[in-house]
Amino acid sequence: MMFANTSTFSNTLAESYRDEVCLAAIQCKDAPTHAVQGTVYFSTIVNSEKFEWALVPLESRDVKLYASPPGVTHAVCAENRDVLCAGEGSYKGGKLTINNRSGHYKPSCDSLEPAKKYWIAAGFLPENIIVKKHSHELVHELVYDGFFG
Repeated sequence: MMFANTSTFSNTLAESYRDEVCLAAIQCKDAPTHAVQGTVYFSTIVNSEKFEWALVPLESRDVKLYASPPGVTHAVCAENRDVLCAGEGSYKGGKLTINNRSGHYKPSCDSLEPAKKYWIAAGFLPENIIVKKHSHELVHELVYDGFFG
């Protein structure tokens, strides 16, 4: 599926990427750390209840949906590339829930609607997709402006 000119989000923690790749390899043991939509392992990850996901634009103007087991960072999931959106997902009882919660990329809430279209293209019915928006700005205000301090 092609993408229109849309803003992308860069890895804000790029300096730790190499360490994260090593940790992900240890965590996943003999399994891959991430998979692209259309592969058996992608389906296995998504059907395992909880997962991380990233929507990655490629140079060909194509877009790929990636998934990783929980605990593998979004940077590893997206191979340290810019993303159109990234977040957490869960699949339970035929319902797919996605959000934009990623500390590495901090994608906007607005990036979720276009991302939903790619999940539909991946075979999920629109009525079975639940989108939960995560405000990175609100979290920043609560944590750094003294609410929890």
